[in-house]
Amino acid sequence: MAKAEPVKKKPRVSILERRLQNPFGEPSSPIELTDPSLQCRIFNKAVGAQQLYKARRNGWEYVEPSQIVDMEQAGGFRISTDGQRLVRGEREEEVLMYMPKTDRDQIELAKARKNVRDMQMGRQKEAVVQAAAQRFGDQAGEFLSKTQIVGNVTDSYERIEVRPETE
Repeated sequence: MAKAEPVKKKPRVSILERRLQNPFGEPSSPIELTDPSLQCRIFNKAVGAQQLYKARRNGWEYVEPSQIVDMEQAGGFRISTDGQRLVRGEREEEVLMYMPKTDRDQIELAKARKNVRDMQMGRQKEAVVQAAAQRFGDQAGEFLSKTQIVGNVTDSYERIEVRPETE
């Protein structure tokens, strides 16, 4: 009778190093498509009845089974009952969709620019004053325009140099 080989343990050092790089756990790996220029995202129609409709209007397309490199990597997705998309969940509420990565990057950059622009001092107050004036009249807008801003939101980039500690 042949002896079974003992299971090889990974060295503790490599596990610790890996965990220190990701102290909150490994990030989820993206689902790989046959076309590397495409990027996936999961949409959940349980969130709202029009979730998939809005996604399609915003440029997302359904991932077809032939576009997946490795179905095991797809994390429990299966072919829908209509055979046209990849779904997950008891009621097929999670749907896998894709968009060209260049398009998504441009959209994300536009969102970031708008967020930074809208955080400038006085922009939000100006929007509130205009909305109040339109809805409640000029007197309400004038009253709000005289109030003082209590806080300020700023955005900046800071470089932090990390130096090893010396004993």
